[in-house]
This record gives sequence, C-alpha cells and structure tokens, in this order.
Amino acid sequence: MRGARFFVIAAALAAPSGCALVGFDLGDYGGGGDVGADGSDSSDVTVHDGPGPDGQEGSVGNDAEGGVITDAPVDDVITIDGGRDADAGKDALVDTGIDAPIDTGIDAGKDAGTDSALPPCTPGATSKRIFVSSATYTLAGVGSLTNADMNCGTLAANAGVFEPNFRAWLSDETTSAGSRITHDPTNTYYTMDGTTLVACNWAELTSTPHRHAIDRDENKTIIPTSPGCGGNVDRAVWTGTNPDGTIASGKTCTSWTSAAGGALMGLARGIDATWTSGCSGALCGGSAAIYCVEQ
Repeated sequence: MRGARFFVIAAALAAPSGCALVGFDLGDYGGGGDVGADGSDSSDVTVHDGPGPDGQEGSVGNDAEGGVITDAPVDDVITIDGGRDADAGKDALVDTGIDAPIDTGIDAGKDAGTDSALPPCTPGATSKRIFVSSATYTLAGVGSLTNADMNCGTLAANAGVFEPNFRAWLSDETTSAGSRITHDPTNTYYTMDGTTLVACNWAELTSTPHRHAIDRDENKTIIPTSPGCGGNVDRAVWTGTNPDGTIASGKTCTSWTSAAGGALMGLARGIDATWTSGCSGALCGGSAAIYCVEQ
C-alpha cells in the first residue's frame, strides 16, 4: 500500500505541466483490494487489481477509451474496454468484449433474451407483467379470444397469481389485441420476475425493439425453444397480431376456428417485430404458446 501511494505521488510530481492526471477511486472493487480506475481523459489506463481471490473482481466503470484492465494473476484474463463497462472476470460466464447492450448466449439459461440499446427507462406509475405460456395449444385449445383469456387466467392462478387477471395478446378477424387489452400509456411491462424490463410503456410494447424478450413463462422460467415455426429454433406463439397491436387480417386461422387457414405467429425470443410476427402463414394445424398480459 505504501508503494502504491508513493507511485501515485511520484507520478503526480512527474506529470508534465498541463496534462490531465487519471483519477483513481475505490468505487469498483470486489474481493480483496481490487481497485477500479475512472479515466476522464483520453489516455490509456492500465489497472492491475489487488491480490483478491480469483473471480471476485468488481466491474470497472467508465474507464478511458483504450483502457486495459488486467485481473488477478491467477487466471491472467485481459479485457479491453472501449469506454463502457467491462466485466473484468466477475462471472465465470463472461459477457463479450465491450459490454455493449447485448448479452450473448454465453449467459444462456440465465438470460436467454437480448437487451436492446434503448435509452434509460423511467418506469410508469403502474407495473404490468407479461408472460409466454408454459403450455402450448392446438387450434382447438385456443378456440377463441375468450377461451385464450381463460387459458391465461388458469396459468396465472396455477402460478399463484389470482388478481388481477390476464388477457391473451391475440387478435381475431374483428377484434385486435391492442384494442382489447386494457392499458394506460404509462404502464411499464416486465416479465413475471418483476425485474426484467420488456417495455417502458405501452408505446414501446407496440413498437420495436423491446428492451428484453418475453422469454419467461408464468412460473418465471425461461421457456424451451420448441415447438418452432418455419424452421425457427424458438418457441412459436399464436398472435394473429401485427407489432402495433392491429389485426393481421387473414392470418388468424379464420378467427381461431379453421385449420384450413393460415396464422401469424410470434417468436418468444424476439425483441424486434418477430416477437409477434416472426412466422407468417403458419399452418393452423400445429401448436404454439400464447402471450398473456396483466390487466
């Protein structure tokens, strides 16, 4: 520690006049003395952590561009940071490179969805939950909008949620999902864990991209990738609905009554338009999940 203080003092004395010094803080540290560095100038910063246990380093935040962070010498991992957060070995399952707003499949099983690059969200006055069903339904199982709503309510009740009720994100040839789901413009939508943000408000829910995929069921569990649709390795979801909540005319299995028609399906891991319209013209003889939105 004395040597570190001497180094900082000596560096300060030796700095050329007019040059900005890199600021050091103790805000980012993990197990044993790991020290983070914030560089407010454009200089490269090299930070060696303390002798803490391997794998317990804290994340380094907002370091200068080109900064290099070297973790404990036990595993000798080097992370090049481009100016945002770098997970300096905190997980065994490390996010890629520059911790851009996208989590990769390396975190699979923990977070299968991808986070979008939208601006920070100020949550609305009311939180609403949305899930993709753990059950999958044939056309007869969907039956009608009313029957689909009953399916949502049954699934929620089985998961211990009795009030308020849920309605299916589903349109038929006369009624759109957007018009029949009760909502307030300032509602904020989360998966059933209550913390994974899907959409900051109704406008975001009915546009794309979403902030996170609706990839968790009523039990807060990440759903499997089958049954798929059109060769996609992802759970297919009956919707008959365009991303803006309007009716996908002619793609509702004739208002969920005829296997001879076609359907528009969503993909549960989609954050772009594919979340509700990822598979067009799907055969109505198959099976798929449904989305359920808290009212």
